[in-house]
Amino acid sequence: MEPDWSDFERRLMVLTVRELRELGRMWYAGMLGGASSKREIAHEMSTQARHWWNGCADVGGRKRVRNVMIALERMEDGDW
Repeated sequence: MEPDWSDFERRLMVLTVRELRELGRMWYAGMLGGASSKREIAHEMSTQARHWWNGCADVGGRKRVRNVMIALERMEDGDW
């Protein structure tokens, strides 16, 4: 089932910029298009995850999104 992208972006917005950048280093590797503000970073992460889910499913895109979701949960739980 496709993730709720609005909820995903909302959850990203709760993180600190430092946490967002760490998540970005781990899973996005320069794919955030020069985003610098918290809102821009969260939006780019959500947009990129949507692309992986819908456009790259045949090459592991959905698995990557699931891994990002796991990392996000760990950050939310303070297990980072």
